[in-house]
Amino acid sequence: MKCANCNTELERINTKNGFYYSCKLCDGKMISIPVLKREHIDPDVLRQIHSKKQDSPTDFSKKCPQCQRPMKKLLIAVDSQKMELEFCQPCFCIWFDTAEHENIPIKHDQKISSKLHPDSIKAMAMADIEFLNIQREQKEREEESRKDQLWFALRLFGL
Repeated sequence: MKCANCNTELERINTKNGFYYSCKLCDGKMISIPVLKREHIDPDVLRQIHSKKQDSPTDFSKKCPQCQRPMKKLLIAVDSQKMELEFCQPCFCIWFDTAEHENIPIKHDQKISSKLHPDSIKAMAMADIEFLNIQREQKEREEESRKDQLWFALRLFGL
């Protein structure tokens, strides 16, 4: 797939929320709506995209990297500023120019942690570390158990 801006080959980026395509040269990104939802994008932004996608004009200068059809221009309001995005209706993807994706707000409940007292953030981080240690220890025990079972089977068959 080629970049909608500079025609450079796009790179597939895998994340915990899914994957998207990114241009190394101009930093443009093509992200599907389902991935945006899993990224906890502000629901107001998603509603604007959904409500405006049908009536938006076609931008014949930008083609979808996936299907090569002209994309639609979406003019949305983000934090009292207007942002113009491109949308491919058949592919259900948004094209983000440089830094546009980073300027899309996340759900309000995701912002709460930045307002917590530093001691609370530290306590949550320590709890996360403890949880990860418990998971690691459990995996180590399971691995040791598998090894014991393998040795038992080998001894049982006289190998």
